[in-house]
Amino acid sequence: RVGELVRGGGGADEEFLGQVLVDKKTNNVWVKNLHDTACPLVFVAPADVNGAGHRDQVLCKIKPRQDQHKQGVVTAIVEKYGQEEVLVTCKVAKNARDGNHWAVNVANPAEAMIFIPQNDLNGAGHGDLAVVKLVPRSDGNRQGAVVEVLEKANTIVQIEARVKVDKKTGHHWAVALDKSKKMKPVFI
Repeated sequence: RVGELVRGGGGADEEFLGQVLVDKKTNNVWVKNLHDTACPLVFVAPADVNGAGHRDQVLCKIKPRQDQHKQGVVTAIVEKYGQEEVLVTCKVAKNARDGNHWAVNVANPAEAMIFIPQNDLNGAGHGDLAVVKLVPRSDGNRQGAVVEVLEKANTIVQIEARVKVDKKTGHHWAVALDKSKKMKPVFI
């Protein structure tokens, strides 16, 4: 039964069903008792997290301490949060300073960017349009893996265009005849 005391009668042997909460500022991990909301959050040291991530449902056992604070150990992950596959259509961008790759959701660019490790790019490069699968992280940050590249940024597109000459500069510009493409003039 969700949140109820699973084993023990309190104290060091108490084991309960809880939800993992990761403080984004400090990366401290806490477990909230799902049954007893009056129970204070239980701190879990990094070595005692045992693979649990933000918002996972876990079994947590209280560790004995000399002071009155509660500290726990995750003994089992009951249910991973966000286990269902989440796919997002993104533009992949490479950070020029550190070389890391990030994905920006094309449907909601204001949403937090998704970090993509080098080994999860699957052929995607800077400017490519790709489908990204979100991967759960224990610190709550967004990470993903490229599932499919939909469109390469350097794809050659053939269009019908007419050439315009700028009378002031003499520069030549290709202007698409099909206005529905909404393409900017290209310098040639």
